[in-house]
Amino acid sequence: MARQSTTRADIAMIGLGVMGRNFALNMVDHGFNVAVHDIDPDAIARFAAENTGAAGTIVPCRTLKKLLDVLTRPRRIVMLVPAGAPVDAVIRSLGRGLTRGDVLVDGGNSLWTDTERRQTALTPRGIHFVGSGVSGGEVGARFGPSLMPGGSRDAWRILRPIWNAVAARVDRK
Repeated sequence: MARQSTTRADIAMIGLGVMGRNFALNMVDHGFNVAVHDIDPDAIARFAAENTGAAGTIVPCRTLKKLLDVLTRPRRIVMLVPAGAPVDAVIRSLGRGLTRGDVLVDGGNSLWTDTERRQTALTPRGIHFVGSGVSGGEVGARFGPSLMPGGSRDAWRILRPIWNAVAARVDRK
């Protein structure tokens, strides 16, 4: 499905569970280069090996540092990990690697108060935090999820080209 390369990535996916894998493949099918990372290094290798030959490129990243390094700026990073503590753990792991203008997206089912807390913590650093549910299950993530982004206008301006390309459409055009 997707080529593998050390090319620059348009967006990153952290979390290669069912939803993360399928949403990443959706982006790749639409011609985006996607950096991928998971806490399980074998999951990264398997995903990259199983998916070659599509419009976009998969950039496997064994470390978050590499993930941040291969992204074009402004950097767009999607987390599809379990809600709650795992989201906070990813944010802590990204740490000071995140810089002004980056957009960090929680694509999971986080409690709205957690989203507000994370926005409040990251906004003073100039980092855009977006809560954007990815609805439609495995098939939706793969072929066109319902996306519900909530964040700043600046964050939406940065995410919009990708979100518009991969989201569900009423007429499928």
